[in-house]
Amino acid sequence: MKSPAVVSLAWSPLLCAALSLAHIVPLASVFVEGVPDWVRWSVIILCMLSAVRAWHIAARLRKSVLRPHAEGALLEWHSGEMLEGRVLSSSVDRGVLIVLHWRAEGSGQLQRFALLRDAFSAEDWRVLKIWLRWSIMKQAA
Repeated sequence: MKSPAVVSLAWSPLLCAALSLAHIVPLASVFVEGVPDWVRWSVIILCMLSAVRAWHIAARLRKSVLRPHAEGALLEWHSGEMLEGRVLSSSVDRGVLIVLHWRAEGSGQLQRFALLRDAFSAEDWRVLKIWLRWSIMKQAA
């Protein structure tokens, strides 16, 4: 099916700051006196793994394109890889933040994407919000 709209994703400075803060605070907290070494090293390793994964997902979303349509959407990564899927009704729209819950067709894998307003043009943000509301209402019916 031909997509009626194309939503381009870009790098989000707010997401970059939030990701940095979410990993720096736990790292800083384990360097206080009295924290056992095994806890300190466990938190350091887990924070590093989490940071690498979060940056990898954020980098993949950068320059990607979302093509919403009636049956779901097609997410085209900047590398050319295509991911067909459906938005789930558990997706959340909080004004400047959309948490898109996505189930990939075929594999059934659940993915979550945090999308902030500053990564979109005004028109793309409006199209994304309308499509998200329409998709959730369609699933509820």
